[in-house]
Amino acid sequence: MKTVGEGAFSNCNGLLNVTISDGVTSIGKSAFASCYLLKSITIADSVTSIGDDAFYWCSNLTSVKLPKNLGKINSYTFRFCKGLTDISIPDGVTSIDRCAFMGCEALTKVIIPKKCDGNRRECFLRL
Repeated sequence: MKTVGEGAFSNCNGLLNVTISDGVTSIGKSAFASCYLLKSITIADSVTSIGDDAFYWCSNLTSVKLPKNLGKINSYTFRFCKGLTDISIPDGVTSIDRCAFMGCEALTKVIIPKKCDGNRRECFLRL
């Protein structure tokens, strides 16, 4: 499998921990949306794209390991991941779209590469 398809695991509330294996290159839009019990996700470095809303409303997500080959974090990717307290954006990321981390109320530590552009304030709206 090279792609985790759009909505593939949406609303799968039995998922607690996910590891995306090496060889997967993309995660589709809303692939893990509303997986309320998901606590951690580790994404292999072979993944180069993650779709909008991929982890939308994964409200118990506390641990995310992003792939070093990821180039962009799309809009609303981690929207309402209310349990997320910190995240390290890999050096390969050059762009973070607006509202990528919207509603991540517990997020207090973010490490962003210097070469990353975009309106950083809009990326982290807490609305």
